[in-house]
Amino acid sequence: MSKDVYRKLRGAVLAAGLLAFSGILLLSGCGQKSKTYYDYVVLAWNDLGEHCIMTTKYGGILPPFNTVWAQVIKRGNPPRIVTEGIKVTYTFPNFEHPEKQIPEFWEHSEQIWGKKLEPGIGLAGKGTSGEMDVRGNAFVAEGIPLVPFDDQGNFNPYPVAHIKVVGEQTGKVLGETRSVAPLSVESGCGMCHGGQAKDGSKFLTAETWLNILAVHDSLSGTNLREEALNGHPAACAACHADPAVGAPGKEGVLNLAAAMMGWHAQFIEDEGTPNTCGVCHPSAIGKSKTNPTGAVKVMRAVEFGKWTEVYPSNRTSCYRDVMAGYGISCQQCHGTMAQQGASLLAATPEHPSAQKLLAALEPKLNGRKPVPRTPWLQEPDCLGCHVGYSKSYQNISSYGRWVEGFDKLYRNSRVFGVYCEACHNSTHSLWGTIHVVSEEVYQADNYQPLKYQGIAAPIGARGNCDVCHTVVPKGDMHKNMRQAYYGAPHSRYEEINFSASK
Repeated sequence: MSKDVYRKLRGAVLAAGLLAFSGILLLSGCGQKSKTYYDYVVLAWNDLGEHCIMTTKYGGILPPFNTVWAQVIKRGNPPRIVTEGIKVTYTFPNFEHPEKQIPEFWEHSEQIWGKKLEPGIGLAGKGTSGEMDVRGNAFVAEGIPLVPFDDQGNFNPYPVAHIKVVGEQTGKVLGETRSVAPLSVESGCGMCHGGQAKDGSKFLTAETWLNILAVHDSLSGTNLREEALNGHPAACAACHADPAVGAPGKEGVLNLAAAMMGWHAQFIEDEGTPNTCGVCHPSAIGKSKTNPTGAVKVMRAVEFGKWTEVYPSNRTSCYRDVMAGYGISCQQCHGTMAQQGASLLAATPEHPSAQKLLAALEPKLNGRKPVPRTPWLQEPDCLGCHVGYSKSYQNISSYGRWVEGFDKLYRNSRVFGVYCEACHNSTHSLWGTIHVVSEEVYQADNYQPLKYQGIAAPIGARGNCDVCHTVVPKGDMHKNMRQAYYGAPHSRYEEINFSASK
């Protein structure tokens, strides 16, 4: 893969393209508000359902790097996407000084990420407030260095962006909105590799990272732990290709996703439940019908050779959209842990390490052949389940139905020039999101559809074309807009025992 492609992908993190369910039920507590029409409709979104931060003074995997997009639509017949004659600004109240909360990122940015940064400025040159840049027919603020601690040091992984549109000549406010830019430090690394958590979260601590480097040294013959202790921190992307941070990697070394998934799939028992993914990825889902205890068996690095039950539990959740409300598991889109690892490894079948790991995973594939894919470029295709943009079934799977490349990812897709995420919200937090974390997060996540149409549903759902159109359009347009919409009612996640984080 070319370096240009990796640069193009800078700022992306683990994500998958998914569209929201449609149907006729209103979300509980919604649909009671009267609509107010605006001359300008401002739709903003975080490009992924949740960004993760995994960085220490000894190295890491992912830096603080949230990206917020916005489109401005002038209501009319027809509506018009506007980029000229306006400027769009963003602020994150009470999140103005991330450098005071996770100072090690700024103190060691040059050694680890190759850039010496001013305090509070991210790798792409943005701070936690400023002006968004025009990109095509949208506005973007890329690489905002948000951290999940506010300016008072309180743990808050759901900062809210305040987006304002003003006329360049008049300075008059034309429109404004709010959008959650979620992030997490609750990686599950410490669950198996040890390390003291920070502020009750599963933070990737320096101790955890040094333990990981020690395992890497014993498996690969490296000397990363000693080098890190001697002032030379280790970032995975220095050797392993990783589009998430725009790193091309070294020739002959597996890409980071293939190496991580291919290796760790051997040591996590996959039971087909969201909690399996929650061992590594932040997930507040907890118990479910298919996993009533919430337990997952893992072979911990600190107790290697012994299978141990762990109970993933976080205060953040990567996956909290309407599909989660219906019990659709991560695996129904991405495949099981073993399938994911095997698919990534199968993209480079000639690599000796890939061959070895594929052989180790084969017993867990139950005879199913892996479908090769390139990480972050090929994710599940929404239309693999929502054929022709139609409603789907709960037991369907899009595993192996990958999009063709970066431009086809859900977060980069557009219909009539409008980004899919502008109307459906970001991957893994599709409207209407469920009340899995807290009532406050639920209201913040669903702020825009509640503001513009009074229901927590995709913009335009249930025939709400008049959010943007002054005259209701004729014809099919976007097929889902004229279908009935099914939201996940509150009783639904009580039924499947989603546990709110404490």
